[in-house]
Amino acid sequence: MMREVILAASARRDFIGITDYLFEEFGAVGLQRFLVRFEDIRKNLLDNPKIYKVAFKRQNIRKCVLARRCVIYFKIHGDIVEIVAIFDTRQAPEKLQKRLNTK
Repeated sequence: MMREVILAASARRDFIGITDYLFEEFGAVGLQRFLVRFEDIRKNLLDNPKIYKVAFKRQNIRKCVLARRCVIYFKIHGDIVEIVAIFDTRQAPEKLQKRLNTK
């Protein structure tokens, strides 16, 4: 089965915001570490996205930890794995729930 990982528009904005922040605060080295970890997780999502636990059952949204303070939320649509959010866990959980319509 050939899967594809895509980023929803909101996840793309999250990704850009996080990478901009990391570059400003930690330079190219910090950004590179994040990008390597992101690519590792992307490969895992291609191989077996169901290894990650369901975070919001009703919406069928799963999550995986990208970094200590950063979690990826995604949905599986057949052969498509859609990353719907890359969330900084220092934010209020209500913000995530509102974005993902989990209330």
